[in-house]
Amino acid sequence: MTSSMELENRILVRPVGEGEIFQRSLLLGENGSTVSEQIRPGFVLFAFPIVDLMGQSEILQDGDRIDLLLSFAQVDPANPTVAIATTALTLQNIEVFKVLRPTDDEGNAGTSTALMCLMKPEDAVMLKFIKDSGGTIDFALRSPLDADPFTAPPVDQSDLVGRFVQPQ
Repeated sequence: MTSSMELENRILVRPVGEGEIFQRSLLLGENGSTVSEQIRPGFVLFAFPIVDLMGQSEILQDGDRIDLLLSFAQVDPANPTVAIATTALTLQNIEVFKVLRPTDDEGNAGTSTALMCLMKPEDAVMLKFIKDSGGTIDFALRSPLDADPFTAPPVDQSDLVGRFVQPQ
């Protein structure tokens, strides 16, 4: 590569080490396949901005699996004028296809900005709704050996008080 312009809007397959010769094979799609050709049938690639501490911590890596926790205001069925703060485990075992980290002029990776998530289309629609709904989103990193869905009921203030506040 003779110009940095050839790198614009390209995705690295892996970080480039100090002193390593920069080769086209380090760019996604340079081995005869485009990004879209790497998406399994029945799945889509969804870009999600990093908004939570887990994503900002630089712990997440390409290929990791994450679960999405969502906190939102839910209408109280007994009193529709009251909103109840609720947290729920929503989408699970989402594959992180790529963590997007922009690089500076020297090739140093910056802070992660987005996750490219490989998921079923119906989960992508749900993730889009969750992102746009105004709730608070956090990701939980899961073991690669633990692919089965977790069962965790939603939690609100009454659950918190009932579990942790002891009567005096």
